[in-house]
Amino acid sequence: MNRVPRTILVALIAASCGTMMTSALRAQSEFSSDKATSFLTVGPGIAGGASLTTSPPDGYKVVPIMSYRIAADAYYPLTPSISAALGLGFDSRGTRMRNFNNTEVYTTTRVGYFTVCPGFSFSGFFIGVNFGFPMGGTITTKGGAGASEEARSMTDAEFAKVNTLVEPRLGAVIPLMNNRNGWLALTIMGGYSLSEITDRGTVIADSDGDFHMVCGQLGVTYQFSIPGTLRK
Repeated sequence: MNRVPRTILVALIAASCGTMMTSALRAQSEFSSDKATSFLTVGPGIAGGASLTTSPPDGYKVVPIMSYRIAADAYYPLTPSISAALGLGFDSRGTRMRNFNNTEVYTTTRVGYFTVCPGFSFSGFFIGVNFGFPMGGTITTKGGAGASEEARSMTDAEFAKVNTLVEPRLGAVIPLMNNRNGWLALTIMGGYSLSEITDRGTVIADSDGDFHMVCGQLGVTYQFSIPGTLRK
C-alpha cells in the first residue's frame, strides 16, 4: 500500500478512536424516552470524499477522485451505548491512473454500486462491512495536453470484469442533535476493499498494479424515531 492510502486510513482510525473514547465518557446508563437514540430510527444519509486504488501499474501514478454515497440508514439500540446499523444506498467511487511523467495523460475508472452495509455503533465508534453490487461504470481518458477528455460507458466485456465490492469499514457517528423526534449526526467513514475494483488488465493492459480501493468519506445522517419502538 502506498503512502497516501495508509495516511488516510491512519487518520480516519485515529479520529474514530478519539470519538469513541469521548462518547463513552458521556454515554447514558439507561434508555431515555426523551432521546431518539433509544428508538428504532430510519433516515437519509449523504457523504462525500475520495477514493483511489492502492498501487499503480509500472509507469503510472495513482490519483484520488471524488467519491460519494447517498443512502437510507437505520439504527436500533441494543444497549444504551451499542446499536445495530444497516445502510442501503448508492455509492460512486473509482480511481485515476495517470502517466508518471505527464499529468495530461490519464485514465479514470468510476463504478456505481448498490450497497448494503450492516454494522454496529459502539458509543460513537462504527465498525461494519460494506457490500457493493456494481450497477454501471464509466471510463474517462485523456491523451495529452492538446487532447480533450473522452468519457464513455464501460462495454459489456469491461463491466463483466468489475468485481463485487467487499469493504470492511471503520469510522465514527458523532451526534450533533438528539431529541425524541430524531437525531442528527456527523459521519466519518473509511474503508479498504478486499476485492479489486476490476480484474487486472481491464483498464490498463497487462497491469501489474494493485487495484484494491481505499475510500474515506465525511457526511451527515438524520434519523427519525419510529413511535412505539422505545428500547426498554
